Amino acid sequence: MTRSLITLVLALFFVPGASAQDRLNLHWRWVEGKSLTYRVVEEMDQSIASGEGTDMKWVRTIRYREDVRRVDSRGVATVDRTYEAISVVVTRDGRRVEYDSDRPGTHGAASDPMIAPFAALAGKTISFDVDAEGQVLEVRGVSDLMKSVTSPLSGGILDAKLEVFSATLTDESMRQQIEQSLRLVPGRAVRTGESWETAIRQPMPVVGVVESRTRHTLRGTGRLAARSCARIESVGTLSLVRPEGDDLSRLLEGLFSVRLTDSRLAGETHFDHADGCIVRSEMSMDSDWSVSMPDLTDPARRVEQTKRIRQRATLELVSGG
Repeated sequence: MTRSLITLVLALFFVPGASAQDRLNLHWRWVEGKSLTYRVVEEMDQSIASGEGTDMKWVRTIRYREDVRRVDSRGVATVDRTYEAISVVVTRDGRRVEYDSDRPGTHGAASDPMIAPFAALAGKTISFDVDAEGQVLEVRGVSDLMKSVTSPLSGGILDAKLEVFSATLTDESMRQQIEQSLRLVPGRAVRTGESWETAIRQPMPVVGVVESRTRHTLRGTGRLAARSCARIESVGTLSLVRPEGDDLSRLLEGLFSVRLTDSRLAGETHFDHADGCIVRSEMSMDSDWSVSMPDLTDPARRVEQTKRIRQRATLELVSGG
């Protein structure tokens, strides 16, 4: 009996903690010469209630290739992203406009103001530095991209819109956009059921700074496209922060009042933990806004709007890894 008790105590005392096999190391594995090609499909439904109201729907499909040019001693990679193909379908109040870089018959739509900013991306390359956690440290080449995007829109009454559009496409805003899609892993080993959080800020002209706070949780593993993948669940919200004080925001702050009344973020990502890359990611973002602005026909009056935005994005690895 004594021997049995001793054996039981020793067994309990030496029960091992979580082993390395119980954890998954979730981080991007950047390797010089590595190339990944992704396809992203973005859908947006927007409805504005004010007067007669208006509805708009976007479906945008982008195929891009990311080439790892070098990796420094800190594990920070320099990556070139080339936009290989773009297609955009916009429907606004019954009017439909379509452009596809792979279909020459649709290229006449490239000059349409709703299409031109995206059509001009095809064939362009930017460069960025990113670490193992998916944090994007710097973006380069956006200035040249900006010129190609805005030049089809210049001239006539559209000039007034270019300043606002230009403010949305800068090195910093592009850095945040890329980080939003990459920063889904913690850059460390985690157990199933363990969570981590990310917070990303994006300045937006007139609106201010939109901050997304997302909680990611490792839900398990499985196979997808013949790969062993970690399944990551993401949930979060958006919040609106006051403008950071740029000249345009200060000018418009007294004229426009923008409030974010509701928001929801949700999604699931399959991440190849051996190759260190996203295989598939699906995200949704819903937000409701209220806007108050001067009536252009009567400055003493104000126009009140409510805006409802529903967005869906699917990112899928086409080749590489």
